[in-house]
Amino acid sequence: MAIAKKPSSNNKNIDLTDAIISKGGSSPSEELYNENNNIKLTIRLSSKMLNIIDNYLENSISKKTRTCWVREAVEEKIKRDII
Repeated sequence: MAIAKKPSSNNKNIDLTDAIISKGGSSPSEELYNENNNIKLTIRLSSKMLNIIDNYLENSISKKTRTCWVREAVEEKIKRDII
């Protein structure tokens, strides 16, 4: 059996690791929300209304998500009533 010398710790790597950890930073999700100014919102819809939206989206030519469809509906309402 071969006997090897105990590996020495490399202080240079430890210092670099500590510097990276100390630097810190924000998580990717924080950067995404700050960049686009999006705010997460929870809305409550009746099951009847949600079923109508889902049926419309299933039969639609374009494949949109509920979120996209609701966002477009809100935008249309704002343009029609406010602008």
